[in-house]
Amino acid sequence: MNWEEQLKIQAFLDGQLPPDEAVSIADLLQRDSAASALLAELRATRQAVRSAQAPVVLTESREFYWSKIARDIARSERRFPVRPKPNLMGRLRILVLPIAALVVLVIVGLSLHFHNQTTPKVATGATPPAPTDPKLAITETTNTTLVK
Repeated sequence: MNWEEQLKIQAFLDGQLPPDEAVSIADLLQRDSAASALLAELRATRQAVRSAQAPVVLTESREFYWSKIARDIARSERRFPVRPKPNLMGRLRILVLPIAALVVLVIVGLSLHFHNQTTPKVATGATPPAPTDPKLAITETTNTTLVK
């Protein structure tokens, strides 16, 4: 039995053959045991598939069912709104804030640097200059000298 005959037996089982071909396939089924075994196997397979499928019954109308799906899709799209692009002020804020912070840090760093250079440094081991005020002469002095 060739491939075309097998397809015609399946079409015969489904009732899709024209009457003249259906008669020739019925004659083939009576003559050929392999063809009749294939028809029996196809019938058993069809019955197994039909018994395994539970009929689906919807309690709502078709339109209501699909409208529920459309509402769920719309609801899920609302959860994740698209952020609008920042306007000119938003873009400037993104650039200006880090630049301003950097400028403040540079100013603070430079002021600390120059502040340390202008304060007098004290060298250890030298005697301080003699005070000109007699009240200060009474105070105890240390062995440090101011160096400029």
